[in-house]
Amino acid sequence: GNPSSLHAKGVEAERAITESRNTISNLLGVNSDEIIFTSGATESDNLAIGGVAFANKRRGGHIMTSKIEHDAVLSACHALRSENFEITELEPNEYGLISKNDVLRAVRQDTILVALMHVNNELGTIYPIEDIAHAVKLKKSDITVFSDGVQALGKLPVNLKYMDLYSFSGHKIHAPKGIGGLFIKSGTKIKPLFHGGGQENGFRAGTENVPGIVALSKATEIAYKNMEENTRHWTALKSRLVDGISDLNTRVNSPKEAVPSTVNIAFYGVSAEVLLHSLEESGIYVSTGSACSFKNKNHSHVLTSLPISKEVAGCSIRFGFSKYNTIEDIDHAIDALHKIIPDLKK
Repeated sequence: GNPSSLHAKGVEAERAITESRNTISNLLGVNSDEIIFTSGATESDNLAIGGVAFANKRRGGHIMTSKIEHDAVLSACHALRSENFEITELEPNEYGLISKNDVLRAVRQDTILVALMHVNNELGTIYPIEDIAHAVKLKKSDITVFSDGVQALGKLPVNLKYMDLYSFSGHKIHAPKGIGGLFIKSGTKIKPLFHGGGQENGFRAGTENVPGIVALSKATEIAYKNMEENTRHWTALKSRLVDGISDLNTRVNSPKEAVPSTVNIAFYGVSAEVLLHSLEESGIYVSTGSACSFKNKNHSHVLTSLPISKEVAGCSIRFGFSKYNTIEDIDHAIDALHKIIPDLKK
């Protein structure tokens, strides 16, 4: 049933959405009417950035982000330049970290939005977004603070006390592709990008994806319930991999404090693209960048934005761990790398 319909099937669908919204809002510690559902993080990111920019244009035209945000965030920011907005892209350190002081130094009188991810999708670097948001609010209370939380939801505790907007996506936590959400703090000034029937508190018109929403809610519930267990599991997998290939002349690009489900490693003297396809032949699937970026697939804008050599950037691949991966999977990858790397170097 269409959740906007008045008949019994419509009411049943609406009830399923309400229950799902309540589940996610309770897990995030926010009000249920502050959660809206979208088609995924790309839509959520665009709504957050474009919606805030156009709603607050009279107050100022300065937006802050970082050079290593997801393409959905960077592209949304870049598109606003044609609307006379000024974008400042902060530069990270060699492990992808941007500090609270970096952000505060860049705040201006005309700054209306700070958009920084919670966890970097290629390095696993964790940004101190709670401290950053709090500090920004203390310096200039009317700045809107937005964070892309796609790689953090279900992997880290999330505190949205000082956040105005926070996006998330289903398929990163084993929900279906094509469903996501956005936390919009009550009172946040934001314009909708879609217009129609006024669904999702007027922020996102269009018939809701009921099965996707229910699946996202259940996946989030499972992820939070098993977070500690999953963290221990990912940590064991990551340690096994890093230790098992330490003799292959590598550099771990991810910081030690990164989320344990992601590790980015440089294999000196080996092309990342060639290594990716060689591992693929052994049934091992890795990445050289974000899967969502269809342009420049062979070059990660994250790595090329770090103060590291082009050599390191060109020979780095990302390993992502799932709760379904096993130690045997890691040992298979270690064995494959020990066979492949010497051959490729020859």
